[in-house]
Amino acid sequence: MRAAPFRFAPPAVELSPELGWALRRAFGPVEVEVAAGDPEMAVERARQLDLAARIGARVPQERLAAECGEAGAVRLRAARAQAAAAGLQVLAAAGEVAAVAAGAGIRVAWLKFAGLAALGLPVLGSRRVGDLDLLVEPAAAAPLAAALRAAGFREGSGVASAHHLAPLFAPAGPAVEIHTRLPGVRLAAGRSATLADLEAAGLLEESREPLAPGLVPAARALRAHLLVHALAQHGLAPAAYPGLRLFGDLLALGAPGEPLPIDLSPREVAAAEELAAALGRGEIPAAGDARRLLDHLLAGAFDARYREGLKLTFWRGKPSDLPPWRRRLAWLRRALCPSAAELAAIYGEPKGRGHLLLLRLWRPLDLAGRTVRALVSRWRSS
Repeated sequence: MRAAPFRFAPPAVELSPELGWALRRAFGPVEVEVAAGDPEMAVERARQLDLAARIGARVPQERLAAECGEAGAVRLRAARAQAAAAGLQVLAAAGEVAAVAAGAGIRVAWLKFAGLAALGLPVLGSRRVGDLDLLVEPAAAAPLAAALRAAGFREGSGVASAHHLAPLFAPAGPAVEIHTRLPGVRLAAGRSATLADLEAAGLLEESREPLAPGLVPAARALRAHLLVHALAQHGLAPAAYPGLRLFGDLLALGAPGEPLPIDLSPREVAAAEELAAALGRGEIPAAGDARRLLDHLLAGAFDARYREGLKLTFWRGKPSDLPPWRRRLAWLRRALCPSAAELAAIYGEPKGRGHLLLLRLWRPLDLAGRTVRALVSRWRSS
């Protein structure tokens, strides 16, 4: 699929002292003093942008207390502790999955948070996490899911997609997503990369995380996957994923190196890398694509009208191995006639077959109403 040139056209976002503090404390040099403006609001902005745990993990307690007060420092350190506890749960689930997979003779490569940890990067406690994401060969996905269910993993809410099965839930709670390919990361014949494609390209490594034995995509491949996940899969649906999380991941992975072919335009990749580098220096871009990308992420978090208007275009540029016309047709079918599991995810579990039928009849009308609201929001925010 051909990547869009630059899909983000946000309104200009005024950078308040509180927003500037949250960004500089999350990404910039920790030894530099930063004025917080209103300390309570600065901490709240960090929480709203999903940066509280990162700030609590990287900035010394004394400096936090000096800049945002003892109460603010406690909130940030608590966010770090909660993220660390959730991360340990996910890594414990990775160990359980690894044992089951080894017993079934299935190779597993860790993605996202588990992938960063498997590369030996210090992400525990600095990054909120709820799911365990892993990659297996397409033919191994269903057998691994069956083996996990036999080992006590359970089905729950959540739906399958073209690149992963419906999530299972570990005995201790975390959701486990079994991926069959990295959507939008294109290594062979223009298709989304599989485990075999990564191996053939020399982009698989052994995990360095004792709690998550197995494989992990090399830093270049994991970087490509994280860029696509944040900006192509969820870039136009900011409520679905906190986009600023990407930049902590990029900084943890270090210098970008030679990029892999992905479903983002060179302009979009350059903007993301430029923004990551600037934030790492404690700088906020004043103009250009990097600033447009930052404004998009901030408006997506704080501007309800902009967020609503994006619903008209959230499917644009989403990774797919289908031809464009089939991709649009599949999106339309899924939007108008979602499966029972998808309806439950949108509206809640139906109370019987009659309620399910009513939801199916209501869905096209609801979608039309949402489209009108999105059009109005886009017009008002333009």
